Amino acid sequence: MRILWLDRQLRLQDNPSLALALRTPGPIILLACPWQASNPESQWLPQASGLSLEAWLRAALDLQQQLAKLGQCLNISLEPAQQLIPRLLPPNQSCLLLTDAQYDQQKTQWLTKLPCQTPLPCSIQCLGDNQLLSPEQTRGGAKHIGRFTAFYYLQNQEPLKPELDLHPESIQAQSIDLHWPTKSCRQDWQQPISSSDYQPWLEQYLWHKQQVRHYKQSRNAFLGLGNYSGMSVGLSLGSLSVRHLYQQIRAHEQQLGSNESTQALIYELYWRHYFHWLARQLQARLYAKTPELSPRQASLLQHWCLAQTKHPLINAIQHQLQQTGFISNRARQITASYLVHDLGLPWQYGAVWFEQQLLDYDPASNYGNWAYIAGHHPASQKPHVFDINRQQQRYDPKSEFIRQWQHG
Repeated sequence: MRILWLDRQLRLQDNPSLALALRTPGPIILLACPWQASNPESQWLPQASGLSLEAWLRAALDLQQQLAKLGQCLNISLEPAQQLIPRLLPPNQSCLLLTDAQYDQQKTQWLTKLPCQTPLPCSIQCLGDNQLLSPEQTRGGAKHIGRFTAFYYLQNQEPLKPELDLHPESIQAQSIDLHWPTKSCRQDWQQPISSSDYQPWLEQYLWHKQQVRHYKQSRNAFLGLGNYSGMSVGLSLGSLSVRHLYQQIRAHEQQLGSNESTQALIYELYWRHYFHWLARQLQARLYAKTPELSPRQASLLQHWCLAQTKHPLINAIQHQLQQTGFISNRARQITASYLVHDLGLPWQYGAVWFEQQLLDYDPASNYGNWAYIAGHHPASQKPHVFDINRQQQRYDPKSEFIRQWQHG
């Protein structure tokens, strides 16, 4: 028996895991269920909004519909993978569990221990994930483990072309009896979530409105969804192929010419790849041990999460995060700097808060960026401090963002 567990690879096109599973003979179950992290830091944090799970469900349902058109069944459950998958492993036959290779410390440890919990042999095979470059293309990067610029110029090569077509052979994925998700799937998203959402979004962003040509100038704005690329949620959920996105940006440059904005967006894709590659190199070292909080620190953390600080800009950022599951990259840097350098709190608590709230949460990028701000990252040992008042004067001089979000 084979089970393909899809957690962060929720797309049909350019999905090596799914393609391999449907081309290999033998019975198979296609399963989409979320991974639920267990962080001790969560006991100090308010309850998560649940928006990220709703976004995951939207992407999973969209993939289910696309697979149904090919005559394939995708089984969906909102039960955490740690609880569901051990029950699905057959007690009387060996099993092969296929999953993506995205590095997450807790997930990796759980997968390592899983075969010991089954009566018969259970093998784990981690297949391809949503990466810009292949492992073979990054073999020489180890000597540049703390220097992104050197890594970038070493690895600045064309990614492999995406596999856009999926041709399942005579394999019929099996249906299993699962409790259907009772959580309603939100429909009024303001940004793309699923694979089907990204088809028109890319058309608008790259070709019709050509907003990509102003990305470098607009990406630090607090308001206006069109100011951001809008790709981060899809890259996180795996509903958008990073290689397909790269090819589309290059196609735009070939027809309309490259500029500093198109190059800046491609540069960000390499930053993402660097953080993912670095997480694999560092493994547990990226997740530094979290110090305990004093009662005063615990109170400061609660006020930061609940938008009850003395800074209107920080409060506005936190209100937007809780209500939408998304804030701009600039807003993330500002509120992270405030938690670490102004409040003096351990950065890991902020990382877990973002993990619980963000629609586009990505383990490597999230923990990597928080450690980077704190000055505890191999890419930079220098603390990155943002002056709140100066940031507001520069990016929200008329207080438009604050007026919209200060009170939620």
